[in-house]
Amino acid sequence: MQDYEYGLKLFEYEQTDSALYYFDKALTLFDETKNGYYVAKTKNLIGLIYKQLAIYDKALENFYASRKYFERTKDTVHLIGSEINIGQFYNETGKYAAGKQLFKQVIKTLNSTKKITVSKRKELLAAAYNNYGISLQNSGDRERALVVYEQSLELKKQLRDFIGVSKTLNNIGSLYMETEENTKAKGYFFESLKIKQNIHSKAGIANSYLNIGEYYMHIKDYEKGEIYFDSCLRELEQLNIPSLQASAYYNLSIAQKKQGKNAQAFESLMQFGQLNQQLNTLASEKRIAVLRVLFDLEKKEQQLLISKSKISSLETEMNYKSIKLYSLIITAICLIFIVFYLYRNARLKDFNHKQQEKALLDKQHIKELENSRLRDELQLKNAELVSLTMQSLRKIETITRFEEELESAFNLGSKESLSAVEAKMQSFMKKMNASENDWDKFRFKLETTYPDFFNRLHQLNPDLTSTDIRHCAYMKIGLNTKEIGSLLNINPDSVQKSRVRLKKKLGLTTEIDMKTYIIQL
Repeated sequence: MQDYEYGLKLFEYEQTDSALYYFDKALTLFDETKNGYYVAKTKNLIGLIYKQLAIYDKALENFYASRKYFERTKDTVHLIGSEINIGQFYNETGKYAAGKQLFKQVIKTLNSTKKITVSKRKELLAAAYNNYGISLQNSGDRERALVVYEQSLELKKQLRDFIGVSKTLNNIGSLYMETEENTKAKGYFFESLKIKQNIHSKAGIANSYLNIGEYYMHIKDYEKGEIYFDSCLRELEQLNIPSLQASAYYNLSIAQKKQGKNAQAFESLMQFGQLNQQLNTLASEKRIAVLRVLFDLEKKEQQLLISKSKISSLETEMNYKSIKLYSLIITAICLIFIVFYLYRNARLKDFNHKQQEKALLDKQHIKELENSRLRDELQLKNAELVSLTMQSLRKIETITRFEEELESAFNLGSKESLSAVEAKMQSFMKKMNASENDWDKFRFKLETTYPDFFNRLHQLNPDLTSTDIRHCAYMKIGLNTKEIGSLLNINPDSVQKSRVRLKKKLGLTTEIDMKTYIIQL
């Protein structure tokens, strides 16, 4: 991580060759520790350095590698950052159609995703709109370019990104200059200059002077063009920006020549030539420095591989000797353990056998006690069920006697007899309700004693009637035909017929005894 941070500082100070060296060292470490996030970030920075050095194939290779990781990890913010870098690369290399397509997709993603904070969305959208405008402008779609420049400008103003605002103003000014709307172009150039003066950006002011000078050259006001090119060079006296100085001298020579100042124009052109040669030399030196860094890294990697190979060979030899020694020790220990185990096993074998016999007897005794307890509980619950059923039978007998009394009372036909009928009718209704309650209690007890009984009946035939279910329940506790007939309020013959029908419903063959089957269910 230290190499990465140091490389980042060097990159900020534009010491690209040194920055590349430290980024490559950091990248090796991140690869070894499988830190994919910082691998992707480092490759993105390395791509920017290669782009500055015009080593475009390497730049694009690193940008794509960075984007692939962030795409796989669904890191939307860094993914879009990588795509913006790729789009800028397309613009700088003249691939405006590819840049236009990429920035269009980036803007669509930013407007649809919810995984980005509002401020970060605005920042990325502002950059995307500005670069999209450059792609559109250079593709000839100036009308659409103006729209997206305005969108970028609005977002940068909201973010108070004054440098970004001034750059976009310059872009709009250059667009209006292309469409010969010179008054508007001038307004945007001077507005950009004012912002740079307010924030005291010397490099920015120099750049604005150059843009304004080019504007005056465009409208053939060579005198004012010369003034602004001179102003640009004065601002650059304390700054080391050879590329901007070279551009200013070149344009100054043209302005002076157009005014007939041939000697001055020649002098300016000579200055341009020297700076251009210096820039070419600097670019060559940077490329050589990069190649030297890459060569050094490759050489160190080879040395590292050789060292690793030697270390691996020594480790293999040491491991072989260690394994041989450990094998002898382990063999001796194993022999001791085997002897001890055989001796101990002989002593414990008899003891364990006796313990197992005792444990088996204890388990059998416990199982017998448990079975006895379960039998007692089942007998008790069956007794309760029979008791409940006997209560119901007694109620039915009472109701039968009551019916006989009712018939006698109706035969007498007296007022007293009718009053007695009414009283007995109320008593009869109470007993009927009690009879229904008895069934509910009986069913609850039966479900407690035989939890799966009613479920099994339902599985055999889901369409059994309540009478069928009651019939089966009474057979389960062992009631005879007469008792079941009384409880179901039917005669014994009807019970037999009902049982035949029930047997068919349950899908039982003639060989199976119905009562035995129900009791075992």
